[in-house]
Amino acid sequence: MDPQLELIREAKLAGNRAVNLTRQLLTFSRQTKPLFKPLKINPIIEELRTFLSETIDRRINLTTALDENLHMINGDGSAIYQMLLNLCINSRDAIVEILNSTRCNDPKFAKTNYEISIRSFNMDVPEAVMQKNSQAKPGPHVVVSVKDNGIGIKTEHLSRIFEPFFTTKEIGTGSGLGLSTVYGIVQQHHGWIDITTQEGVGTTFDVYFPMLRSETVTVTQQEKVTTKRPEGKTIFVVDDEQVIRNLGKRILERRGYEVLVAKDGDCL
Repeated sequence: MDPQLELIREAKLAGNRAVNLTRQLLTFSRQTKPLFKPLKINPIIEELRTFLSETIDRRINLTTALDENLHMINGDGSAIYQMLLNLCINSRDAIVEILNSTRCNDPKFAKTNYEISIRSFNMDVPEAVMQKNSQAKPGPHVVVSVKDNGIGIKTEHLSRIFEPFFTTKEIGTGSGLGLSTVYGIVQQHHGWIDITTQEGVGTTFDVYFPMLRSETVTVTQQEKVTTKRPEGKTIFVVDDEQVIRNLGKRILERRGYEVLVAKDGDCL
């Protein structure tokens, strides 16, 4: 692979981490209130898949299996997108931890293909699920499942993964807010999360949302997670690395911004 392309990918991922961290801090501090409306989840998953296909490690295969007859929920589209993005980033990191270490040569962890899969389906919650999770509720639900075959979660960490700022990642690679934000968003939507994990095999997060029961509500247009093109607005990008400046400039210009760049404060 061209070294420049690898630098661009790392720069883009760093920018995405900064954006995500800001969103997580705002959500965690409850400065952003959810805007609930009748919502279809499948279009959000499709949009997320498009985004991830451009940014995720090419060694990881991303697949979706979506129920065409998926019920609607009462939800906030941006919050659901953020929740799913955090789960997918968590899955990506669980796989990259294998790929970037000597574990990839260990028969316990080594795999032919590394994969993240997202599924959506309807479920009338059975007794077995309710016995597994004290937060589970009976009745029809929409389930979104994010599954990976990464490193898995150690048993001693399971009880803490939703704690704010808890992370097993190296300094600078994880904020400890990703899964706590996921948990908060799911709670706001009156749902719950089931986790199935095994070290060396992978992890599955099954997220349950109550089905929207009202049959009189109609939706004329699915909420878009992306923003409108901000014509006439200018952004100043300052970074000491040219490759990051150029990357940021191209991305922002594609979204309609006029972009100015500088390598440091002396250029202002």
